[in-house]
Amino acid sequence: MPMLTDREIKQKLKIQAKFWNNANGYEKGQTQQFWNSILRCFDSAMDPKDYIQYEKQVKDPNTGSTKFIDGYIARTRVMIEQKSSKIALSKPES
Repeated sequence: MPMLTDREIKQKLKIQAKFWNNANGYEKGQTQQFWNSILRCFDSAMDPKDYIQYEKQVKDPNTGSTKFIDGYIARTRVMIEQKSSKIALSKPES
């Protein structure tokens, strides 16, 4: 399968942005759907479940408590932290 051009990727991402802009923005219930749809814009032949791990457990080095990374792509070392649409990213966790 030929690689997508930057233009094709941008077109697919615009469609997803429009769709998700109209969604209710519920983090816990939509994170996986959201990221799977975004990642498929780059390569629709690859299944995101083969390379992204959701709710990856990590230990807080300060407290030793277990925390969760919303999404993690090991081969690119990308960590994803997502918030519901009405919550500011700058707001500290409670």
